[in-house]
Amino acid sequence: MRFLKRVRLKSFFIIFIIIPLSVILASDKKAVSIKVDCQNMSDWSLDSLLYGRFFEHHGNDVYPGIYEQYIINTSFEKWYHKDEDSPTPFKDVKSWIVFEEIQPLRGLAYPFERVGRRDDIKLNLAEEPLNSERSQYIENKTDSEFVGIKQRLALPDYRISEFRLSFYAKSVQETEGIIIKIADYASGKILDESRFDLTDEWTEYVGRINLKENRSAAKLNNRHGIYELMIGLDKKGSVLVDQMTLFPADAVEGVWNPETIAKLKKIGVTTIRWPGGNFASGYHWMDGIGPVELRPTRPNLAWAGLEPNHVGTDEFLQFCELVGLTPLICVGFGYATPEEAANWVEYCNGDISTRFGKLRAQNGRREPYNIKLWQIGNEVYGHYQTGHTTAEDYAIRYIPYYDAMKAVDPSISMMAMGRDPGYHYEDHNAWNKALFKIIGNKMDYLDIHRYVRGVRRQEELAEWDLTRLAEIYLAYSPQYDIIINSIADLRGEYNVPDVKLAVTEWAEYLSLWEPELPHKFSQANGVFYAGMMNSFIRNGEFVKISCSHDFSAFGTNRVNWNVPLLPRSYVAELYSNVKADRLLAIEVNSETFDMEKEVPQMFIVKDIPYIDAVATATKDLGEIVLFIANRSVTSNYDVDIKLENVPGNRVAQIDTYEATDDPMEPISWENPDVFRIRTEEETVENDRIRMNIPFSSVVKLTVRE
Repeated sequence: MRFLKRVRLKSFFIIFIIIPLSVILASDKKAVSIKVDCQNMSDWSLDSLLYGRFFEHHGNDVYPGIYEQYIINTSFEKWYHKDEDSPTPFKDVKSWIVFEEIQPLRGLAYPFERVGRRDDIKLNLAEEPLNSERSQYIENKTDSEFVGIKQRLALPDYRISEFRLSFYAKSVQETEGIIIKIADYASGKILDESRFDLTDEWTEYVGRINLKENRSAAKLNNRHGIYELMIGLDKKGSVLVDQMTLFPADAVEGVWNPETIAKLKKIGVTTIRWPGGNFASGYHWMDGIGPVELRPTRPNLAWAGLEPNHVGTDEFLQFCELVGLTPLICVGFGYATPEEAANWVEYCNGDISTRFGKLRAQNGRREPYNIKLWQIGNEVYGHYQTGHTTAEDYAIRYIPYYDAMKAVDPSISMMAMGRDPGYHYEDHNAWNKALFKIIGNKMDYLDIHRYVRGVRRQEELAEWDLTRLAEIYLAYSPQYDIIINSIADLRGEYNVPDVKLAVTEWAEYLSLWEPELPHKFSQANGVFYAGMMNSFIRNGEFVKISCSHDFSAFGTNRVNWNVPLLPRSYVAELYSNVKADRLLAIEVNSETFDMEKEVPQMFIVKDIPYIDAVATATKDLGEIVLFIANRSVTSNYDVDIKLENVPGNRVAQIDTYEATDDPMEPISWENPDVFRIRTEEETVENDRIRMNIPFSSVVKLTVRE
């Protein structure tokens, strides 16, 4: 394997001293020594954008994850299935909805259901909409029964009982009014009911729905209560309904999910990449501006289903301002033209004398947003991607985007879509070489993505010692050091020294979930997160942006992500909450292990240290921080830390992230306490600190004057 010639654990600021394994095993105690030279400090600073998050318009992540609106298919459009008209060969994507068992019915917008007997009601998707292409036609053929439509909803009744409902309607045949009901799904009990008189013109109707402090016995993942929202008629007549929304009364500024805001602030998230992801490849930004109720609903070309465009440019950027985030906007490659991309820059950054700056002002925002980070394309190397292509074609066609967008605002920074060579190590960075050769200094950042999926087939898994495989997964980051270095070397090879690296999607999502392995919901997964962050910090002169992937940070009611904030996000909080931004030289003397064989999309690495550590400090050494990860899932280590050239007396705070029991146990609403963070204080004596670091743990050591 030719790529293995590059396999080396190299970094200017970290040295792993290898002790023969037999010597270590001869001792009852497993000992590690760490030496930090506090005078050997980097002349560059870590970037605050290392602590970002990635999300996209995928299932429930935006609605209600950010924009806390609970109705699915708000404009009653035809549901989009990728197998019908997919722009890529990737057709087997199933759209994410909350209750997948609901079946579509003729004449009814999915995932709504019929209320009443079939003979008593007529339903049709009418081509007479308020916006987009269709509205829902409801006709009651009786004079004595309530008939209509309903949607099953998973609502946060643990938090709030009052909701704000909005919908547009008009009468077709004379009717006494339209009725809205909310029922407990478990008991069928009607909890609230309202009647609205109608006109023969499209009119918005707004009301309140109260669950009356009800807590439904039917639960989604033991968290959200399940209810049914009904809309219909109790007398003969017919109506058209369109643009229906439902927000909790405690939504921030009427629309934003307060749980998500609290989580992002707690974690210390600094940047978010938007609108995707795969979704960005088929997105047109002008679909998402102007009055929300008049925006078109579009097929979600990446993930199936529908995109209502309620969160567009203004909403996303206002959310960033609310939470204190630096936005990173990804422009779709191929679907969005260079001219469209330049217009988007002008809409965000132009003053009101420009065409699109004036349009922004008309939409309610006079002052420019001044967005500085822009990316062209997402994973355009993938066959699953709308607009996928070759490296050479992408690089050639990238340049007109760069020129057009920079002509509008020369101060913006531009990001090109690279490829992680660790996925395809036999190509020797071919994709990235083409970008460096053709694009050169017309990119400020190169972006790569990494998802660790691990062993894919059960029969292959049977060949592994699962304890060793778990440690290989947790110790993935030495491979990423190699990958980062291989890309950094291209800067010199192609004489483009100022290009920086971004990793705007990364996570460990194992393909096979076994009780012995560190899946995404486990405490151990936080050790993987720490290793990746240590890699980014070690290489912080080159790596400037990082956006990890974690749906639990967004208040979603998605079935398989309806869990408490994942343990790894608490590790993220440890990393983001520091002032120390200069890298210090460090030596780590640790027991090591070898990868005996390959894992899919990983290459064999030898001498992997069980203990991984980085050290940072403020420029004046007022604060020194060490992040130490124990990748072993069985062994604790006694660690002796020596701080060299530290002036004055010091006090150390030790925050230890550890498992309460089994580090592989999944977190859930029923079992939220799979980890803990212990905090202790110690006095630094003779510039030394000694501690025991548990298996599968992360320690943040903060030393202050």
